[in-house]
Amino acid sequence: MIMLRKSIPSILTMFSLLSGITALFFVFNTDFQSAMIAIFVAAFFDFIDGFTARLLNATSEFGVQLDSLSDMVSFGIVSAVAASVFTASVIGLHDIDQISLIRPLDLTVICLPLLIAVGSALRLAKFNIDKNQKSHFIGLPTPANTLFVFAFILV
Repeated sequence: MIMLRKSIPSILTMFSLLSGITALFFVFNTDFQSAMIAIFVAAFFDFIDGFTARLLNATSEFGVQLDSLSDMVSFGIVSAVAASVFTASVIGLHDIDQISLIRPLDLTVICLPLLIAVGSALRLAKFNIDKNQKSHFIGLPTPANTLFVFAFILV
């Protein structure tokens, strides 16, 4: 019973990860509204997993690492790919088969938003090792950044 109790936060984290992967499927189909819903679900589970871990006194280093990996996919990669796919659609690239027809400058502009994933990885790595961030965030959390990116896309 104790093992199950300690596993609940990690199970919730995996639901966040699955929601993020689902958001990626929607992004690849340029269905940004459905992707945003999946991101909200991922953010919900991301909030609940930490809350539950503290409530059940089931925090662990494994949970911290799993949460960061989940956040990287659900928020870092999804927002970077969404921004890149959106930029490609604005430029006029609607099919991956057209990529050979794109000018190098346009390709650079399309790939530039992928740096969001790099920034997210740096943010999450710093969060994991920074003792000052155990009780509160310093900077912009990756889920908030993703919500900002999607708000920009949807507006």
